[in-house]
Amino acid sequence: MNIEKILQLRYSAYKWTVVNNDYDRLIWNDSNEIPKPTYDELVAISDDIKYQNDLTDHNAVNNRQKAIVETWPVEKQFEAITESSMGRPEKLNELLAFISGVKEDYPKSS
Repeated sequence: MNIEKILQLRYSAYKWTVVNNDYDRLIWNDSNEIPKPTYDELVAISDDIKYQNDLTDHNAVNNRQKAIVETWPVEKQFEAITESSMGRPEKLNELLAFISGVKEDYPKSS
């Protein structure tokens, strides 16, 4: 079970720290409005199908972002958008086609 991923997906609105994926080293901030989740609650979430889909989608988004930025850094994306607005859509079309291919390579669960 990946405690940090569970916390990122389900408890991102709260302040916490976890060391080495160890529940005993999960520090729950006193300012949080809810109590620290129990180990059993985290296990239940990890077994939950929605969690599996969330994790898959989270990984897909991260992989997509990495793949896109490696080939199309932000400045190249900006250049493509700017040129398109000036009547030269070739680079933007290339960027959009690339993004579509990345989405196929890293599909989300839904």
